[in-house]
Amino acid sequence: AVSKFGCLGAPFTYKVNLVPSPAKPIVKNIDTVCENSSVNYSTVLTNGYTYQWIVLNGSIFGSSNSNSVSVVWGAPGKAAAYLVQFNQNGCPSDTAFIDVWISKPAVPGIIGKQSICPNSKGLVYTVTTASNGSSFKWFVAGGSIFGSSNSNSITINWGNPGLGYVKVIENNR
Repeated sequence: AVSKFGCLGAPFTYKVNLVPSPAKPIVKNIDTVCENSSVNYSTVLTNGYTYQWIVLNGSIFGSSNSNSVSVVWGAPGKAAAYLVQFNQNGCPSDTAFIDVWISKPAVPGIIGKQSICPNSKGLVYTVTTASNGSSFKWFVAGGSIFGSSNSNSITINWGNPGLGYVKVIENNR
């Protein structure tokens, strides 16, 4: 410092400790979820750290300021979750980013004969609205599946008189 008379004073040193930012948090990446489902995400709890979660196309159920969060995902399509952790000095980490796909498979319709004679063989049933990339699981009561049961179409050999049914579940991303 210099006085108003031009005298040079002793230097004053003020030490500053540059604290590193926390590491980017690691979050288990649950990236495909169902519409309106609740999913829990978390990172390792570090003593003295604080946390901030943000989600797009979903809602945080409870606190967004802990190392874990419960997210209720919204409408089908793209979504995301972000997490930043802060150390004791308020220094932020890099942002952990989770790209999420919210899925809602279409309810498939089935085309095929509904009134048939007992012991009819080789009747084909097909999904009407198959989505690209989907896989299928078929169930039959009152008959048996002849051939493959994981495509969008099956062949059934029906049995004795009575009530039967055909059911299909479509799995997509």
